[in-house]
Amino acid sequence: DDEGNAAFLKAAAGALKPGARFALETGGALESLVPNYQERRWYQIGDILFLVANQYDPLGGRLDTEYTFIRGGQTDRRLGSQRVYSCSELCGMFRAAGLADVAAFGSVGGEPFKVGSPRLILTAARAV
Repeated sequence: DDEGNAAFLKAAAGALKPGARFALETGGALESLVPNYQERRWYQIGDILFLVANQYDPLGGRLDTEYTFIRGGQTDRRLGSQRVYSCSELCGMFRAAGLADVAAFGSVGGEPFKVGSPRLILTAARAV
């Protein structure tokens, strides 16, 4: 939940020496998910048929997913849920946790983060 995520960032920032750097990588930023969002996707992985059924809740900022695995006539279903933050929201959370000089990248090569980037890498330093 939001409080737990904020507490994690505050604890991570508190564990750093002043000026030390922190990095977070996610493929679940809003700007990464929305351009390729599909409610249902089927995949064939070897002898497993795999269905991903998504439902995004824009008011709660959550992506709820039902994963279905079909193999040898047997079906297994699992549920997942993740909080989806925008890059701006994550940057604000970093600053609230005591991290400064926040920067956003779309790759380890330093490309700027933009809508459609497959991943978000945020870097910051503990405030001095």
